[in-house]
Amino acid sequence: MTKSELAKQAGVCLSAVVQWEHPQGTTPNAANLARVAQITDVAFEWLATGRGAWRLANADEPAAVDPIVIANTFFEEQLLQIARKLPAQHHELLIALLRILVEKS
Repeated sequence: MTKSELAKQAGVCLSAVVQWEHPQGTTPNAANLARVAQITDVAFEWLATGRGAWRLANADEPAAVDPIVIANTFFEEQLLQIARKLPAQHHELLIALLRILVEKS
């Protein structure tokens, strides 16, 4: 598969794929990495970490990690880190505050 074909199937620019393959380039976010794994029929875990089987024994098996539960941006990573440190009694307050902010946007 060419870089152009991968970019088209993944829904990204060719320059993104070129960056992913370059040693000093950027790395794909979790959602893009999951798409590349699916397109290339390679196990997400192997592609992301280099560990485990490079290909699933049964292609119909669900992935061990659902990309929707992984932080895709630095902003999302920060939110997750803060939320994990927040005392349990403040969880509902944070959720309510975030909902208000979304509604006002």
